Amino acid sequence: MDVSERIARTLERAKDPHALDTVTLYGDIGNLIVQYANNESVFLRMLGSLIGDAATADVVFFAHKNTQGRLDLLATLAVEKITEPALLKEFQDLHSISKT
Repeated sequence: MDVSERIARTLERAKDPHALDTVTLYGDIGNLIVQYANNESVFLRMLGSLIGDAATADVVFFAHKNTQGRLDLLATLAVEKITEPALLKEFQDLHSISKT
């Protein structure tokens, strides 16, 4: 089961108080938090690679208040910096998935 399916399942469970299994719901919420933190740390390292300086990447990363803004910035930088067509296509495919 992929992340989007787990999110959908968690949200559906949260809507129905009769089917609510508290332990499972808390576990699912915990998993979402861990995955969010992992994604954010990957975004930060990707930004550092694209900018070329970790300290500058930290400042730029924390200047953006939300994940979507950070993803949009990464997408813009990727188009400018990535010269290998296959890698750029893979990144663009990943970015398009995040918008759905």
